Amino acid sequence: MNDGYIDCLLGDDELNVDYLPINEPYRYQCATTDRSQYVSVQLLGNGVTDCLDGSDELSPSLNWSFFRCEYEIDYACWVFRNTENIKEVQLLFQRHCDSIWDTMDGRDEQNCFKWICPIHMYQCNGTGQCIDQSRLCDGEFDCSNGEDEFKCPNKKTKPHWTIEDKCDDISEHFCITLDYLDDPYSNRPCINISEVGDGIINCIGGRDERNVFACSDHEMLGDRFVCDNKTQCISHRAVCNGVVDCVDKSDEYICNWNRNKSCVPGQFTCKDGSCVEERCQNPKNGCIRENEHLFWCPNLISLANEKYRSSKIRRLSNYASFCNIYESTSNSSTLTLRSNVIPENRASTYNPRLHGYCNRGFYLFTKNGTLSVCFCPPSFYGDRCQFNRRRITVRFRLDRSYPFDIPLLIHILVSLVYNDTTIIQHWLMLNKILHLNMICIYSMRVPNQMDRTQFDSKPMLASIFLQFGNTQ
Repeated sequence: MNDGYIDCLLGDDELNVDYLPINEPYRYQCATTDRSQYVSVQLLGNGVTDCLDGSDELSPSLNWSFFRCEYEIDYACWVFRNTENIKEVQLLFQRHCDSIWDTMDGRDEQNCFKWICPIHMYQCNGTGQCIDQSRLCDGEFDCSNGEDEFKCPNKKTKPHWTIEDKCDDISEHFCITLDYLDDPYSNRPCINISEVGDGIINCIGGRDERNVFACSDHEMLGDRFVCDNKTQCISHRAVCNGVVDCVDKSDEYICNWNRNKSCVPGQFTCKDGSCVEERCQNPKNGCIRENEHLFWCPNLISLANEKYRSSKIRRLSNYASFCNIYESTSNSSTLTLRSNVIPENRASTYNPRLHGYCNRGFYLFTKNGTLSVCFCPPSFYGDRCQFNRRRITVRFRLDRSYPFDIPLLIHILVSLVYNDTTIIQHWLMLNKILHLNMICIYSMRVPNQMDRTQFDSKPMLASIFLQFGNTQ
């Protein structure tokens, strides 16, 4: 019932809103569906959409296809041990503001203006996102406003529709508008770069908002064509193919020269009346005069993988590459910083090579400042404090100002309890407390029950017992 699979002939088992398997283990509740829908956690990120809203593949928190339990200490393994943990799962820090949508509607790529990029990466001036230098002028938007594709010296040497040359590459973006289609002689197919990626669709099909607009599947518009008052996104293959796919017919109207439909459905009609099969797959065998068959085509890599910017989607964890990129071989430690991120009076002592060097804790220099060492809090370890010991931090405060009859002698007992069994205890007696840090070492082997794949056992608890006064 409500598990993502249709078992009844008419699918009634998936439409029973009165049955909510909230207390059943291994169930994931789909995020945004109007009615409650649950699927097995084994279906998360398997490449098949089971939730009606697709949240079993791309959720408001993360992209499940990149969330894998491979080693017992992995964060993903801890999440999958208990269904309640799934509700609290969060996207990894290093996946924010990297121009890749890892959450529904690209929320992880918003509000990046104060982000600090690793050294040797390009920071988008208009959005704050961080992209590799190799992505500049590669023919594909990486910054949400497309600034990485402006002022490119080799742009006009690549095959393209020749009317794009009417736009100023320094200040304008190629854009087919209604005004241009109504009067292409008095209007130019261009908009100002300030209108690109601003959340307002100016171009027919949403080409100016390709990295900002979210389709009904909550994914980036990319190379798709949006129509019907922003309610439908169709493939680039359906644009100007002689078949009306949008109710408003904008997918065919945008090629205004193809009003007579001289070619058979499925073919692209050139301005000279010739017909082209699979126009994007055959860039050299298309329209002769203006290369208009290259209109609305992805780059070759995205075209082959049927996924927008597929070559730039990082797989699995990229923690090491994210952190190690700060280790520049350059001896230069100067970096232009925004005054609202690093105060001017501290900018001179800021070393960009070590920004984010330690995952937790802090670093200090040794060997005359040539080596940096991370000092980790008790719950983390590793040379960069990148591993979690799965410790529990408990903080409590004793207010001795009231009542006044509390004696000075305090007996503190800390017990680690698992399945109603006390595993280990730590105790001490104090007659004065100013500030106390106590690390309780659990040296015993983890119980076998904790290694099981079933999650019906009780969690481990740390209990604290306080006794005041005479302990005899």
